[in-house]
Amino acid sequence: MRQFLKRIILPVFVIMLYLLLEQCKHKPVYPVKEICFESKILPIFISNCTMSGCHGNGSAEGGLVLDNYNGIMQGVKPGDAEDSDIYESIPGQDELMPPPPRPSLSDEQIQLIYDWIQSGAKNTTNCTENTCDTTNVTYSNQIATILNNYCTGCHNTNNASGGWDLSNYNGVKASVDAGRFWGAVNWEPGFSAMPKNGNQLSVCDLRAIKLWLDAGAQNN
Repeated sequence: MRQFLKRIILPVFVIMLYLLLEQCKHKPVYPVKEICFESKILPIFISNCTMSGCHGNGSAEGGLVLDNYNGIMQGVKPGDAEDSDIYESIPGQDELMPPPPRPSLSDEQIQLIYDWIQSGAKNTTNCTENTCDTTNVTYSNQIATILNNYCTGCHNTNNASGGWDLSNYNGVKASVDAGRFWGAVNWEPGFSAMPKNGNQLSVCDLRAIKLWLDAGAQNN
């Protein structure tokens, strides 16, 4: 009788333990840093996704408007980037976004969006960032990064909005030499304020650009 009970109780115990462990499973928590939505995430969407006919500027392709936090959150599951429709489309796991011939997002931009979603996809604004370094401004280290984050979604080789390609030094220098660059990013009267549909560049970014321009706008 005792042997019979052992044969019955042990399997039942194992099954119950397995079910208990399964119920306790949760999705992993990713230890990622908090990303500022206003200064890091929103500019990526505005530059690459909100052109006319896409997800902004009067258009809502697929029912999505991506020029504001609430619109972006329609395709986001906070804490779960891999199950968020927006993130799934960016690396091309589903429908590739931005669609060709527009350039794909950079690995750095994709990682920023991933980290932002994983950290809770918060609507962080007026962020205090202590990373403003304008002691040695160069085109390759600062200027190209600023333009890639805010401008090249509309001003690139395949889609040079307004006739300006800001995805490479020669295109940027042409805009500078034509007297169109600084006035646009500094939102001066008589110029089309850039980035279009977005906030003005930060004081730090504008200072970096001005220092680079004053030093001769070199390809350094």
